[in-house]
This record gives sequence, C-alpha cells and structure tokens, in this order.
Amino acid sequence: MVKAGCFDGLGANRAQCMAVYESALDAEAKTRRGNVDGQISLFDLAGGAPPAVLQSSFPNLEEYPRQALLTMEKEMTGVYISGHPLDDYAQMLDTLSFRTADVAELTEREDAGISEDGRRVVMGGLIVSMRAQTTKKGSMMGFAVLEDLTGQIECLLFPRVFERYGRDIPPDMPALITGKLSVREEEEPKLLVDTIEPLMRDTFAPKAVAEEPPSLASLARQSPVKLYLRMRREQMPDFEAAIRKCPGDIPVFLNLPEEDITLLAPRELWCGDAQDARANLIQIFPDEHVKVVVRN
Repeated sequence: MVKAGCFDGLGANRAQCMAVYESALDAEAKTRRGNVDGQISLFDLAGGAPPAVLQSSFPNLEEYPRQALLTMEKEMTGVYISGHPLDDYAQMLDTLSFRTADVAELTEREDAGISEDGRRVVMGGLIVSMRAQTTKKGSMMGFAVLEDLTGQIECLLFPRVFERYGRDIPPDMPALITGKLSVREEEEPKLLVDTIEPLMRDTFAPKAVAEEPPSLASLARQSPVKLYLRMRREQMPDFEAAIRKCPGDIPVFLNLPEEDITLLAPRELWCGDAQDARANLIQIFPDEHVKVVVRN
C-alpha cells in the first residue's frame, strides 16, 4: 500500500514510510500480543503493567525520484496513478504525426485500415515489454510492446533489426521507433520495426517520414483494389501458376500465418482483374483464404 501511494499526503513521503513500515508492523504485533496478555492478566491477582506503546518517528529522508514512484505504482497495481513516465515527453510526442490513437482509428474504417498496410511511420513511447523468439531458421526475432499516452501497439523486430537493437533495450525504455504498419484482416495492427532510438526530452521528432521515390510498397498503398491470399510458403509454386494467368497492376499480398508475416508479392505476380484472379486461386486455396479489398 505504501508503494501504491495509499499513504501519500498523510504527513510523510513514501521513502520515509518504507523506512519505518517494518518497525511499525512489529509495534502493532507487540500491541496485539499485549492485548492478549492483558486479557489473561484479569485472572492474575498480582495485576500487571499495561503494554508499552511503541511510536516510530519518521527519518529525515528525501522522496524517491518520480520515475521510481511511478514504477512502484505500476508494480503494485498494474497502472500508473500519480502520473505517467511519458509526461515529461508529452510536448515532444505531440509533434509526431502518428500515435496509437491513430492505430485504433484505422480499425474503425470501412476497409479496417488495410489500405494503410506498409505505411512508414514514426512512433514514440515506452517499450514496456520485449520477448525473443527463435525462428524456424534458428535466428532470433523480437516481439515488443510500445506504449504511449493513448494506448499500445505490438512491434515486430525481425532478425537483423533484433540483432542490432533488441538485445540492449532496458525495461520501460523511452524510445522513438521508425517502421512500417502491418494491417491485416481480423488482426490488431502491428509495427514492423526498422530503427529504434532512445527518446530524449530534446529529441526532434519529424512530423512525417521523409518522402521516398515511388516504390512497390507506395504503389500498393495507393491502389484502390488489393488482393489478399493466406497461404503457406511451400504453396508458392501453386500461387504463381494461378496468378500468372491474369497479370496486371493490382497488388497482391501474401499472408503467411505460420511465419506471422504478410508479404507484398513481386511486381510480376500482381494481377489484372482481382475477381478473375480470385476465381483462379479458389480452385487451389480455400475460399475464405482469398479476399479482394476495394477502397471507396
């Protein structure tokens, strides 16, 4: 209760309370034992002296640093109570053009935000967790959670990125992350990490990521029609044979659930008519694994 701040404002700070709480508990235990002894002494003709009341005075200690207080609150209750570790960075975070609140809005769009798949963004916040996992090829990749003042988003660090950044991230590290959005049907949006930098109070946060020359990813984002296929990597030859029957300019995205990634197909494997391509694909793949998304 002391760590959670339940005694804040009662005349002593948390550092002082933590310094005396053990002796206070001991005093309370002795008082209770004394009460029992007092009840027994009613039958003692000789009587007895009442138990001594132990009083503890608070030592002259400065309060813990603010970050330590917030960490205690989160540890005890699961939430921050007296503030948030990012309060000192709020002004800088306001300069960012994309936050977790924007991620939540994506899922409310008619296309569930799929049209934003692959968009490059810069996000800031606390990396509140990081876990490593071994891929099928034996490499290590990371799964992190970035939390800002409005919510959280899961971040994926593929092997090269994890090797560079993921091994040295301390708990609750304030960070500025550059990456690409991964938005899939019936899944929470994720951030595919490219770079991670420590978030400093004087960090300059750009309003937007610098424009790049047109690329396949940008062309795919701008396309009003997209074709999505859920498959396994070993089914790639079957996919290629079916999609090459109707080549064109409509981007095709390949969802590989066993690898937890979605890939943009090479330009030569895009299709001309999405419905014709879908008709070819559902002869090989389950109907529910092939979907055409049209942006209004």
